[in-house]
Amino acid sequence: PYVGMPCIVVNDGCYNKAGMSECGVNKDDIKKYLKNKRLKLKDVLLMTANEKKELIHIKKEAGI
Repeated sequence: PYVGMPCIVVNDGCYNKAGMSECGVNKDDIKKYLKNKRLKLKDVLLMTANEKKELIHIKKEAGI
């Protein structure tokens, strides 16, 4: 099933408020996801969310 266009909610370790608003995701949702994955915000290169608030991330490579 189609869940809509993904929104960028984290870009280079920083929250993207426009994307968060568009997909209905808040900082607490992202923090919970990061804690579950044992990640820190600064370690995330890119994170997207869809309309079901499903989050997917790409981790930064070492040295970047």
